[in-house]
Amino acid sequence: MNRLLGFMWAVIAIALLFWASGCGPLLYSQSAPPPGRTAALDENDGHYDLDISQGVAIAIACEHDGPCKDVVVTTENEAIADVKGASFSKLEKSAYTMYASTPAGIVIVGKSPGKTRVKVKTNDGTKTVNVHVLAPPLAGEPSKIAR
Repeated sequence: MNRLLGFMWAVIAIALLFWASGCGPLLYSQSAPPPGRTAALDENDGHYDLDISQGVAIAIACEHDGPCKDVVVTTENEAIADVKGASFSKLEKSAYTMYASTPAGIVIVGKSPGKTRVKVKTNDGTKTVNVHVLAPPLAGEPSKIAR
């Protein structure tokens, strides 16, 4: 009986470790694109996909038990997407604490058509954003809207 009880505790401990280590930061959009342009951020199997029009910037908030700390953001190809760390000046109530705080985040700018990856590293983990920059519509053509 003691052996079975010890085994059950070991399984529970391992499950908790996997659950806690796989979370990482939560990213969500803080801005909308201009009319006729795209900026759509979607979570997909532990990473994020961003479809964004050339020339458009999107503000993305980062949370993990409150605002992310020590945010470092990098891009694989600066010619396609430019990235900057950000702190938004809007106080938001946190689901994790009773205090309002300023969200931490990043800004991604679509510079030229193509695909690249953006890495968001925090002290809570790392998330990858697969960025697809769409070409602007030609004069008289309808806009390409993602999804």
